[in-house]
Amino acid sequence: DPVENPEVNLGTGWLDRERWGPVVEAFLGHMTAESFDCRENVKFRGGFAARWLTERYPERVCPLAIEFRKDFMDEWTGVVDECALGRIRAAVAALPDVFESALLLTRETAAATPSLRDTL
Repeated sequence: DPVENPEVNLGTGWLDRERWGPVVEAFLGHMTAESFDCRENVKFRGGFAARWLTERYPERVCPLAIEFRKDFMDEWTGVVDECALGRIRAAVAALPDVFESALLLTRETAAATPSLRDTL
């Protein structure tokens, strides 16, 4: 069911959405621009690692729990669809630049907000 199973689920349930919103939106925007059905918190909101990191380092860590639906392989045979996997690889390979731009925006916002200035 495509409504309940996006191609990419982004779990953000534990992070401070106000603080890390530019990073989340950059990821969602990038994956959507790459023609993926990418949605937030549909199948899960993030697990133990995301919670642990957020509880300990809320101002320094933006844990994104990313899950790709297994459209890139036949789960029964284990045969990989190289074209589908290549599409995922290309989209993921571009993420460092996407995140860099978003983090710069996050830092600019923090610099303009006295309560956040010292945490980044």
